[in-house]
Amino acid sequence: MLKDIEILSSAKVNLCLNVEDKDDIGFHNLDSIVANIPIYDRIIITERNDSEKNLSYVSGESFTDDVSMRMVRLIDEIYGLPGVDIVIEKHIPVGAGLGGSSADAAGIARGLKSLFNLGEIPNSILINVGSDIPCMYYGGNTRMQGRGEKITPITLSSDLYVSLLVDRSIVLHTGRVFKRYDEIGGEAGSIDSFLKFLIPFNSLERAALDICPKANALKEILERSGYGRVVMTGSGSAFLGFTPDSTAFQGISVLVENEARNKGLLHYRFKISSGLKISKMKS
Repeated sequence: MLKDIEILSSAKVNLCLNVEDKDDIGFHNLDSIVANIPIYDRIIITERNDSEKNLSYVSGESFTDDVSMRMVRLIDEIYGLPGVDIVIEKHIPVGAGLGGSSADAAGIARGLKSLFNLGEIPNSILINVGSDIPCMYYGGNTRMQGRGEKITPITLSSDLYVSLLVDRSIVLHTGRVFKRYDEIGGEAGSIDSFLKFLIPFNSLERAALDICPKANALKEILERSGYGRVVMTGSGSAFLGFTPDSTAFQGISVLVENEARNKGLLHYRFKISSGLKISKMKS
């Protein structure tokens, strides 16, 4: 009997992100606090009775050099797989710094592992497809370092109550943002200070806003509504505001919702638990 599995693969936010020096082959080293958030793509993997591997999207869209298909091919090359049909139903906004393509690739890796009893797929394999795939494969609250292969579980100093704003008309491409960062630089911060005082930062924010000044409107809405901690996630374009105060969050998030609705923006409200755990890791 042919097997199948359904995976819900979650988006992420970078609560803080330092871009550091480049490694020997030209990749930027990163140091970031990453948290999974409750926005999910749905992935269904169905075994075939031949060796063909197919991947499609419910929306009918397609992506050049699809990260998810690269993950399938790499796992097939290393482990050997029967044929599979993979269908992805996307809900994570694209080009917003929420790790949508990496979430799908990580979800496919988890699904193939479970469906065909592959055992834990090590970071040394996952990192070959994308820098943030290892942290999204394991999930939870993590500190991501190096190219993304060094994953350490962390506990935040408090639960965080979050508003996330997305403008669907803005799609930023990671490679372009990093190229602009190399040209104009960005702000550095202290990861250790963030873990103590929850002061966010993102080294890529200056470059992203230089490419697309329109994204700054998201930051302004969050600040104007009352969030004292506001930061861009990943390479943009989404911004999040957060507070450890659940009571203040109720009032602030209503103000954000009203303005987001008037401007046709996506507004997600959720809690990031301080002690969100990750699964067992294999290097």
